[in-house]
Amino acid sequence: MTVPLDAIRAIHNAFRKDIATVDEAANNAAHGQDNLDSILNRSKFFNEVLVWHAIGEEEFVFPTIEKVAPLISEPYEKDHRGLDLLFDRLDKAIGTSDSIEIARATAAFRFHLNK
Repeated sequence: MTVPLDAIRAIHNAFRKDIATVDEAANNAAHGQDNLDSILNRSKFFNEVLVWHAIGEEEFVFPTIEKVAPLISEPYEKDHRGLDLLFDRLDKAIGTSDSIEIARATAAFRFHLNK
């Protein structure tokens, strides 16, 4: 029997898998083994889905958690603030087309999602 938390777990696992792919491509580009095109397209899609997902959690999941477990909701909200900073860092790095900065940003994003 599946429950709503199973969907959240599946989505979060998909984000971790996707950022691993983006990070690997960014690392390859930083080492001159690939170009940035695949990273730019993939990370743009990744970020769009992540923002959509985060908005949904903030509007629907967090208020419910706040009602039943207020001490747990604060770490979730802080986690999302961290994602906002990482999103901005990756977006700025992509804007510079600097493969090393992009690799650093994707590595930080991957670390955050895997913690």
